[in-house]
Amino acid sequence: MNRVLEINTTTREIWLKLKNIFLNNKTARAGHINQQFSNLTLTSCSSLDDYCQKLKELAKQLGDVGQPVLESRLVTQLVQGLPPEYAIAGALINQLSPTWDNTPTMLNHEEMHIKNQARQSTSSTVLATTTEPPDSRGPSSSNQGKGGFSSNRGGWGYQGRASSKMIASSKALATYRIGVKDIIFL
Repeated sequence: MNRVLEINTTTREIWLKLKNIFLNNKTARAGHINQQFSNLTLTSCSSLDDYCQKLKELAKQLGDVGQPVLESRLVTQLVQGLPPEYAIAGALINQLSPTWDNTPTMLNHEEMHIKNQARQSTSSTVLATTTEPPDSRGPSSSNQGKGGFSSNRGGWGYQGRASSKMIASSKALATYRIGVKDIIFL
């Protein structure tokens, strides 16, 4: 306030001094906001919605300091800040050039797809066992009774038993018969 208020100063002079101070800081502010805008990523935000909101707010702040952000630049920056698991959605967005309003919706669908894939991959553990009797040529030397890999009838199979903990902890159990082997999806 000491920079603006002086003895015998008119309101017009005060206004001009304030305007000058603001305009001198405008370029520095614009540079700082532009850097924040360019460096913002989805991983630095709490959610996809938070990421989109922060980008939109920074774009508005850039407009306030005389550097408006075009919608196409806003969408491009949104895609550039996405992590690798969004690569396909990002490429599609770049190709289609959707509006800002449609882009977050497309990414929300992709986010749901990524979460579903992660959920499915963690609940699908595969265990292979043999259902045929041991090879008639006799037991293998070092793996007898220990549950190890051995060759039988021209193929490799696991000889042993699945632990009861593995089967008991499975969420879904489906057995498919393939030739003489069983594959159990846990």
